[in-house]
Amino acid sequence: MEKATLTESKLQEIVSKAAAPMIENEFKTKLDNFADEIKTQIETEMKKMAQRIEIHDRSEDDLKGGFKSLGHFCYDVYKMDTSNNRYVSKEMSDWLAKAAGASQSEGDVNYGGALVPVQFRNELMTMVEETNELLPRCTIVPMETNIIEMPYLYSFDQSSGYVHGAIKWYWVDEDTQLTESRFKTAKFQLKLHDLTGLCYVTERLMQDSPRSIEALIRTGFNDGLNFQYNNVLIRGTGAGQPLGCLNANCLVTVAKETGQSAATIYYENILKMYQSAYNVGRCVWVANPNVLVQLATMGLAVGAGGAPVYLPANGASGRPYNTLMGLPLIWNDHCSTLGTVGDIILVDWSQYMVGRPAGDDGVKFDTSIHIKFDYLQTAFRFYLRMAGAHTWPTYFTPPQATTSYRSPVVALETRS
Repeated sequence: MEKATLTESKLQEIVSKAAAPMIENEFKTKLDNFADEIKTQIETEMKKMAQRIEIHDRSEDDLKGGFKSLGHFCYDVYKMDTSNNRYVSKEMSDWLAKAAGASQSEGDVNYGGALVPVQFRNELMTMVEETNELLPRCTIVPMETNIIEMPYLYSFDQSSGYVHGAIKWYWVDEDTQLTESRFKTAKFQLKLHDLTGLCYVTERLMQDSPRSIEALIRTGFNDGLNFQYNNVLIRGTGAGQPLGCLNANCLVTVAKETGQSAATIYYENILKMYQSAYNVGRCVWVANPNVLVQLATMGLAVGAGGAPVYLPANGASGRPYNTLMGLPLIWNDHCSTLGTVGDIILVDWSQYMVGRPAGDDGVKFDTSIHIKFDYLQTAFRFYLRMAGAHTWPTYFTPPQATTSYRSPVVALETRS
């Protein structure tokens, strides 16, 4: 038998066939390990990215709380039955959960209470401020605390040559000792007061006409708050409420004319009021509507005759300009009746400060079905805080005409 010879090439072939499976297994193992390592690194990076990504709930941005309108919200309040949650809509369920964790206690929810979403409260306040003719003219002051005090330089009397209360310049000779003077300061205070409103709506009205509820609430809120704003800005007593301009310490009352009849307004009255206003270019007239006849019949004596001073160029055929001495004239029922102090006033409202809680949306507005549950009525409650007063502690006394005082608030003496 012939003996086989193992060549080098044959040996390499045998070794290659035997090693191939081993190499393949080793490569596969390395590849799997590498894939696992890549996967682990990807998962780690994704977790890091997830931690950096803020998941933002867009529902938090909806200032209407998911409701389409104020009427929609009010109707859902009426349909609430918190004892079994049977009639609560998805919007109301979501809103109650959100409100209970924010500005409303859980107890309120259990008793059928619900704070009205911010958007509708803001809309109500905006509507009031747009229709009120006095409030937008005032200076608004955000208040961080219940009471704030602001210092000012006392410079309201210059009859003795002083400015800022005690600063005075002197002419002196050589080697004469100087006379000292100092600034005199005082403080102006604003204090927040509470203003509330409460009304009830019958179940029949809520059920039969849910859409009209929104109009009723808006109209009632607007008219009621405007009434209080106008009244307190003009007549506020300062006791539990802001101080109105007719009770301000800086009020200047112009004397009536000699022999002037009761319940009248003369052209001379208007001229002297205009003369007594400080910074008259920023002032507006505010008058009771029953003053109109007196203004329309005012005349300026010219020789043996006279001429009207208020009617437009075309006389009674033209519409009155609602201006007086070039300044706006605002009719307001909260001014005094004709012939008494405050029937017509001249006011610089920029010197009247209105304080509000800083960061507040102005009004808290919430509802409940259980306050008048046994009367089949839903309650609507309004609440806001406000401060108000004129910044001047007294009127201005000029250096020469020491009996002709000037002020940002001028009225006419009673004519009786």
